[in-house]
Amino acid sequence: MAAVPGTAESLEYARNLSDVGSITRLLHEYVSYQRTLDLNLDATLSHRIDLNNHLSDLHKSSADVLPVIKSDSDHTLSNLRSTSDLADQVTRNVRTLDLAQSRVSHTLLLIDAIVYRANCIDGDGVVKALDSEDFESAANYVHTFLQIDAKYEDSGSD
Repeated sequence: MAAVPGTAESLEYARNLSDVGSITRLLHEYVSYQRTLDLNLDATLSHRIDLNNHLSDLHKSSADVLPVIKSDSDHTLSNLRSTSDLADQVTRNVRTLDLAQSRVSHTLLLIDAIVYRANCIDGDGVVKALDSEDFESAANYVHTFLQIDAKYEDSGSD
C-alpha cells in the first residue's frame, strides 16, 4: 500500500493510478483495511455491553454509598463544630486566666511596694536614720517613699 487509506495522500495516489492492475490491487488493500476497521469496531462495540453493565453497577453501588458518605460527612461536620466551640471556650478561659494572672502579678508588685514603702518609714528606714542622725539616708528613704507612693497612688482605686 502506498499510503494510509483515508488520508489526503492516499486519495492523491489513487487519482494518479492509470493501469487496472494497480487500481485493483489498491482496491483489495482498501477492502482489507475496511475489514480490519470493521473487526476493530465490532470488538469495541462488543465491549459496550460490559461497559454499560459496569456503569449500571457503579451507579447502583454509588446510590447505596452516597447516603453513608453524607451521614459520615454530617457527623464529621458536627464533630468539627463541637471542636470549634470547645476551642473557643478554651480560648475564652485562657484569656480570663491570663487577665487574672496579670492582676495577681500587679497585686503582688503592689504588696511588695507597700511593704518596701512601710520599711522606708519604720524599721530600717527614716526612723532609724534619724535616730542615728544620718540625715542623708533619711532623705533618701523619704525620697524612695514618695516615688513608691507616686507610682502606686492610683492602685488603691482598683
